[in-house]
Amino acid sequence: MDHIPYTQQTLDQDDYNALANPFEDNWVTRGPKVNRFESEIANYCNVPFAVAFSSGSTALEATAYAADINQNDSIITSANTFVGTVSGALKRTKHLHFLDLDPTTGSADFHLLEGCKSPRGRLCLIPVHFSGIATKVEKVSPHTILIEDACQAFGASYESGERVGSCPTSDMTVFSFHPAKTICMGEGGLVTTKNPYFYQKLLLYRNNGIVRSENNYPGHYDVVDLTNNYNVNEFQAALGLSQLKKVDLFLEKRRALIKRYREHLESLDHIKLFSNHYDPYSAHNLCVIQLDFEAYNTSKNEVMIRLKERGIATQVHFIPLYKHTYFQNNFKFLENHYPQTEEYYKKALSLPLFAHLSFDQVDYICESLIDCLKSPLKTLTNKPFAEPAHQIP
Repeated sequence: MDHIPYTQQTLDQDDYNALANPFEDNWVTRGPKVNRFESEIANYCNVPFAVAFSSGSTALEATAYAADINQNDSIITSANTFVGTVSGALKRTKHLHFLDLDPTTGSADFHLLEGCKSPRGRLCLIPVHFSGIATKVEKVSPHTILIEDACQAFGASYESGERVGSCPTSDMTVFSFHPAKTICMGEGGLVTTKNPYFYQKLLLYRNNGIVRSENNYPGHYDVVDLTNNYNVNEFQAALGLSQLKKVDLFLEKRRALIKRYREHLESLDHIKLFSNHYDPYSAHNLCVIQLDFEAYNTSKNEVMIRLKERGIATQVHFIPLYKHTYFQNNFKFLENHYPQTEEYYKKALSLPLFAHLSFDQVDYICESLIDCLKSPLKTLTNKPFAEPAHQIP
């Protein structure tokens, strides 16, 4: 069996052909294909506005700018996420609070916020649609800012049937088009919104704080704020447009692969997946199992290393943010405040999942995992388990 990565982009000849089109149109930087990509995503999500960015993390940072997050505002999200969820907002405020997670979804349990009020400015809620499972969150007050981190959930729907990105309760929704996600632009992100003020602010943030006007002379522009260049180029948009045509096929295949994983693993003691209740709605960005390593007299490191020896790459999504050096140095989070997050992290393991993964490969992965658990060896436990950092999202 060939090496099986834990994630990988799925490209075909149509995608390769699409990448040549920017040369034919004589555009390479942001141009008409980016505009078309934004328009098609907005139409797909049934919103009036969509703005593409150079990455999902940059798109998240842009939402903090658009929402005018300031030092009096408080950020509330899950610790079970990638740092990009909060890094942009934390450049504007240092008030960060985590909610413990819902073990059926891996996402923050926003029911814990009922009756909560900010002691200072606004509450900025950032629900993370972890592994592609969308959870609809309501604002706790009219002054709440609600930004959906849907970087793992492009193509997903809420149980109500509305597509993620339609912003039924939120101010903005953020997607990522990293190779690990539903569709790929190489790198890339996007924000959808219904709010014209946020839309204009997002455009401003993406393009060096520049407003263009023909009032004085053709090409005249004015710098009204200091931001930076976070543009997407025509190559990325060409690939994104090609991938978007196949999004339904990708989602269908991912759902079928998760079903195959369930057939192998759900009946086993000490292994569980997220609730299958969400399977029809999820984008299935990750295949996360929760494995009681102690019950099998083994460790996470050992299992990951032994699977790697069989050509199977795995990953952990995620190391809780409060365990990282930056957050330990700058905040005072107590791990015992997050018992569900701690229990989840202790058991979490991501198995390979991507659209061109074969059913035979899933069978091999599951058979290999079961074999490792049947004959554990208490060795190698000090070796690192993480894949290269560029694959973590």
